[in-house]
Amino acid sequence: PVIHRLLKKKVPLYICITFLFSAPIVNILVIISTSFAFNDYYYIVLLRILGGFFISLIAGIVVDFSFTTKDIVKADFSATSIEPNCNCNCQCSCEKTSNPVEKIKSIISHSIDEFFDTGKYFILGIIITALIQSVVPRNNLADFGNSFPLSNFFMIGFPYLLSNCSNTDAFIARSFMGQFSVSSISTFMIFGAMFDIKTTIMLKKLFKPSFIIRLLLLIISLNLLFSFIIEFFLKV
Repeated sequence: PVIHRLLKKKVPLYICITFLFSAPIVNILVIISTSFAFNDYYYIVLLRILGGFFISLIAGIVVDFSFTTKDIVKADFSATSIEPNCNCNCQCSCEKTSNPVEKIKSIISHSIDEFFDTGKYFILGIIITALIQSVVPRNNLADFGNSFPLSNFFMIGFPYLLSNCSNTDAFIARSFMGQFSVSSISTFMIFGAMFDIKTTIMLKKLFKPSFIIRLLLLIISLNLLFSFIIEFFLKV
């Protein structure tokens, strides 16, 4: 929903993509929760922050050089459209006013509209995620833990299906210590925060399916590259 509004305000697409993937990782709440989960492995916290930062940055650069907004955004969405009776610069359906009470009402109205507009996608993703978590036996996961690069590929698909919140997935990742390598655990925390079932469903509202697939493949490739760098060069 945020990048939807940013695009309407004519923010460049590559900035929106960078924001989309960095915001769930490079923020103070996620950094604090990851620090609590890995309080005795602070280098893992640093790896998550650096991975989220650089992967988001590279993704934005690739999108900037490879795509244009009109090529990837759905035809029924216009970044320059202005709703009827809109006299302000925010490009929303509201009237310009200096009255604080009216501004607060406008914020509440916008929030309600966005909630119902986006909520159906979020709820659908949660239902699918709940079904998957109910049938996937976690006690069998250790079989993948020590097989490189199988464990790294597994830690791409697993968080995508789980669709955990980026504020809590560090505690799930912490439970894998000793069973999975640091590189695969980092992949779990970085990729899971960037792309999951809920994100995919919500992106379909704005972007063309072909672009979503290419964007997903790009993020998978960058995450695997980062995890391989950790595995081969950092030796952790």
